[in-house]
Amino acid sequence: MKIFYVKTNGYNCIVYAEGREAIVADFEPYEIEGSMEKYEDTANHAKAFFEALEEVGDLNDFSQMPGDRQEIGHDLFEQLANAELIFSDGAGIEIWSVELAPDFADDTFCGTLEECRKYCQEYDYTIGENCRIAKISVDDHFCVVGTLEVVTEV
Repeated sequence: MKIFYVKTNGYNCIVYAEGREAIVADFEPYEIEGSMEKYEDTANHAKAFFEALEEVGDLNDFSQMPGDRQEIGHDLFEQLANAELIFSDGAGIEIWSVELAPDFADDTFCGTLEECRKYCQEYDYTIGENCRIAKISVDDHFCVVGTLEVVTEV
């Protein structure tokens, strides 16, 4: 499981991510146990909070985390790539990626399988001819660590 602190102009949230699924939970800095004020350096305080929970064995499993569940799609993936990673147990995030021929090395677009299919249609790519869709696993730095499945047919 990975835990991200996402801070935008409109809201703050914690995103728990594992595999192809995420749980998005509202989060305000004052929710950190023992805190009565908002910290300017909230991400570091949240990181210390979750690490302390893990150290004493009190960090819940992904399935027990509060918040709204969703599949990791393009918009959330982009948001996580720019968020602060505050905890990682080393497990990768899985996401679908459009990869272009001839070498299929670059991840042109990442999202759900449906989003990748729509992307191919929108840009006139033909799956199996000039592109493929692959389920990939990414590490803490959003670098691809493995290809898990390949779609080469429409």
